[in-house]
Order: sequence, then C-alpha cells, then structure tokens
Amino acid sequence: MASPGSTSAPSVRDVRALRSEATDFVHSVIKVVVGPHDASRTFFVHEKLVVERAPFFERALNGQWKESDDKLVELPDDDPDVFFLYLQLLYTTKLHTRSNEPNKTSREYKRLVKLYVLAEKLQDVQTRNIVIEAMIAKTRDEESFPPSSIHLIYDGTPEGSPLRKLVVDLFTDFALPVDIQRIQRIKARERMPPQDFFLDLLLEFSQRRPKPSGETIFTCDPTKYHVKEPDA
Repeated sequence: MASPGSTSAPSVRDVRALRSEATDFVHSVIKVVVGPHDASRTFFVHEKLVVERAPFFERALNGQWKESDDKLVELPDDDPDVFFLYLQLLYTTKLHTRSNEPNKTSREYKRLVKLYVLAEKLQDVQTRNIVIEAMIAKTRDEESFPPSSIHLIYDGTPEGSPLRKLVVDLFTDFALPVDIQRIQRIKARERMPPQDFFLDLLLEFSQRRPKPSGETIFTCDPTKYHVKEPDA
C-alpha cells in the first residue's frame, strides 16, 4: 500500500484490543446473591470481569470455598442496590449515582461511600480510586460534605484508609463553624461521627497549625483565666 506521506488526515478512534483480553459472554457466568435471606437479590455476572477486578472473587471461585464448586458467591451482609451500582461501573465504566431530584446531595455521597466500602471488602483497588475521584469532583462542585456519612466511612474502612484521610483533610482545610454546627444538629435517627474521626481531625489540626504569633499560655497574664467576680 502506498504511503500517504505527509498528507494530514483527521484522527481516527482506534478501539482495537487484544483478543485474549475479550470478556467471555458465553461461558463462565457466576451467580452472586446479595443481601439478607429475606431481602436478597440474585445477579448473574461474567466471572472473568469480576475476578480480574476483585481478588475477593478470585479466592471465592478458585479456592477451597463451597462457592468455587457451585459458581455461587453469597454476600448476605451487603446491600443489593450498592452491588448493582458496582456492576454498572464494571460493565459501563460509569457511576450512576446522580439524582434528578434537588437537595439530594447527601444521598449521592452515601451511595459513593457505600460503594467504596463494598470495593474495600472486595479488594477492588480500581473502584476505590474511581470513587475517591468522584467524591472529590462532587465536593468541588458543591463545596460541602454531609457529616452524616462520616460514620459509614469509619465503620467500613480500616485505620489509615485513603477515604478517611480525604474526609479529615476536607474538614481540616475547609470546615467552617457552620459545618461543626451541622454535626451538632445531626438528627437522632442518624449516627454521630465516631470518636476516631474527631481524634484524626484533632491530630491533623495539631500537625498543620502555625506557630502562635501572639500571646500564649507561656507569656500571658494568668488573670486572663481567672473567674470574674460578679458586678456589685
């Protein structure tokens, strides 16, 4: 074929890939049952897709577990809606978390947090990183983070988790008095952020605070802290 030489041409979108990387849509479909017995949902998933993404499934299907023979994985402690969201991401590369309803910001955050926690359990690094970027993008758009989601983060992630670091950094860098007041006003039906969050926050503040430039406890007049006599 003759060379086109230096003639310029519109760019071409080349979506070709190795045949060995193709997902097998004919064989190796596994069954995943998610949720408690009385409210479970069953999903049929291509084995290769989840095994390559999440070591949890690789161990379940290739190890000594009963699931390896039956091609069945049970997740009784997880939310079927969150697992559906996870599959949507795997199959479409999109996070279907946005809502058309106004004033539903906290609900999307909770969906993202729950998806991260599921990916933590499944040991899916790629999904965790995708969720982190989605949460950063949402926070930049709305400049807020609902404190009611903090307990979900600390309940579902280990010490040192990047998601814990993200929320602590967010409150350290940008929290205003009104944000702390929102924590104080959390409704009784919701859970307060756990003690570990406040300890992490205090540690971060102590590491970042500048040296005092004015009067300190070592230089002040002690009467500054005296109890005042009532006016006669």
